[in-house]
Amino acid sequence: MKIQPEEHLGLAHTVATRFVHRNERVQDTIEFSLACEALILVSQSYVPEQGAFSSVAYTAMVNKLIDYKRTKNRKKRKAEFEYLDEKQWANRIDENQWEEKLEDLPDFMGWLNKVSWSDEEKDDLEVLIAVKVKAEPITEVADKRGVSRPTIYQKLQRITNKIREKYRDAA
Repeated sequence: MKIQPEEHLGLAHTVATRFVHRNERVQDTIEFSLACEALILVSQSYVPEQGAFSSVAYTAMVNKLIDYKRTKNRKKRKAEFEYLDEKQWANRIDENQWEEKLEDLPDFMGWLNKVSWSDEEKDDLEVLIAVKVKAEPITEVADKRGVSRPTIYQKLQRITNKIREKYRDAA
């Protein structure tokens, strides 16, 4: 017995409704399209021994939408950090001076060593050097220090602000 997916569009609508904002028309969302895609795939591979079609289809649609939301959120977080890298990191001190200092890394590191830093700032500097100079992945740096990735991002932002402040004071 072949299952007709169009007979179960109401189920796709119900599942998609759980994943969209209230003010959106469900049929116009990517969530509804993904739920329909999952519904079609399940209808093509459904075997009655799996259980009731609606249960199998419901689970497949929910899983598809959860995967979509996770991927979407992961890309969003990555994009936000890329924006921070390109825009804010480059503008932390003065746009051209920061890039010059990084190009002339030994002088920049020498300047960093001449400035007095608190213990917390020294720790933040170690994170900055690990991530930006040694190009260690944020996840690795977080794991080595036993902290979360958001904590590493906070340290990077905090020390960059401090470097800008101290650099401007010294100039």
